[in-house]
Amino acid sequence: MAATGLPARGRRVPVTERYPVAGYAADYADAFAVDAAGAPPVPLEDLFRTTLDGWPARPLVGFAHRRLLRFQLAPRRSPEHVHGWRIVTAEPDVVVLRALSPWMSGHLVGRRSGGEIVLTTFLRWARPGLPRLVWALVGPAHRRVTPHLLARCVRG
Repeated sequence: MAATGLPARGRRVPVTERYPVAGYAADYADAFAVDAAGAPPVPLEDLFRTTLDGWPARPLVGFAHRRLLRFQLAPRRSPEHVHGWRIVTAEPDVVVLRALSPWMSGHLVGRRSGGEIVLTTFLRWARPGLPRLVWALVGPAHRRVTPHLLARCVRG
């Protein structure tokens, strides 16, 4: 629960995170945050992994990542990955995940800071045209689902 006694709710916030690949910029970025007061005091990698494990929307998200965005994901239960996304950085309060597809590269940056958990999504198109069109179709669902994922991290 949030400090107000109400259930935690994820919300869109300005992107303050830097793109995790030096010398490059993202073609798309967004960020969502949730009050972390109720989150278990575990590393973010573990928190995201366990949150996704029991999440009813996980199969739908997996379908979108593998089939629509064509990310080449590892097996979901791999210790070097979080639901198929390769772990680039794993610190107690920061986790950076990466996935590649023929159309784009994706980075997810989770950070616990200032009493919040923030999840930033970065996409970089591998070529013009098609990736932008695919994201125009998938992006609205991403922006709708991500706040619920973050709220689940806190509620358990």
